[in-house]
Amino acid sequence: MKNNTKGRFGSGKTRPVWETDGMISPDELMRDLGYEVEAGDVKASQHDRTTKIENKNERVIAIVFAKDISGSMNLALRQEVDSFNETMIPGLMGVEKVKRRTIRASVTTFAEKIRPIRPGLLTLSELKSAPLTVGELLALPNRGATSLYQAMISSIRFLERREKMMFARKELNHPMKKIVVISTDGANNMPPLYASAVLAERERVLSLIQGRNARDCWQFVLAYFDTDGGLTKSKFGQICKDTGFEGYFFDRCDSNMTPQQMFRHNFDFFSKNVTGRI
Repeated sequence: MKNNTKGRFGSGKTRPVWETDGMISPDELMRDLGYEVEAGDVKASQHDRTTKIENKNERVIAIVFAKDISGSMNLALRQEVDSFNETMIPGLMGVEKVKRRTIRASVTTFAEKIRPIRPGLLTLSELKSAPLTVGELLALPNRGATSLYQAMISSIRFLERREKMMFARKELNHPMKKIVVISTDGANNMPPLYASAVLAERERVLSLIQGRNARDCWQFVLAYFDTDGGLTKSKFGQICKDTGFEGYFFDRCDSNMTPQQMFRHNFDFFSKNVTGRI
């Protein structure tokens, strides 16, 4: 099969890795994951990027942060962005230093569509040097609905496919620990409509683990931040049960704080919990 691909995947004389090992191209991968591929969206080649792992014998931790940016999140968007930049990333950098682990991360948004905003698997230093901004999130189109279940599925598939691709390129010697972190303020209202689709995807990847503790290979985390009473605690608990995700429920119950102060407090608490359990 003739190949004209140039750049990081080949000089045009050799086939890229996705052709030689049965994988798919970056554009096909993006569509398969449910990510938006349109003019003005992130290029598929960017999403294919992984900053080089210096020591292939290290156990890499790979994290996808999928953030709900539907319109109801506007009230808490500033606090979530600030907490991610000022608490989550520095906290992960502390884990990397103290535990001597290599961490790579990706940031994706979801509303009606799934859109990566920090594509690929980047170093924490790269994420720190390119902090999230409220402006870039508000500028994204189609923010009226909540594709929660698709975001969960897409995040799982991204980490699975990314690991396979890195092994094929001989960038890894050991499986990564893969962590999916989803934050939302409401229930799913876009296809797939049933939580069973998420649970099936979770069970599928866990079934592939051989001879290792499942928690050492995968973690699935869902956090709910109450902006407009979108979910009760019991309904959120049912979503977590039905999808197999570990749940964090944050409501606005402290009358001594403004909504903005409470959001920041809750996002910081969640960030410290995530980093503390890696």
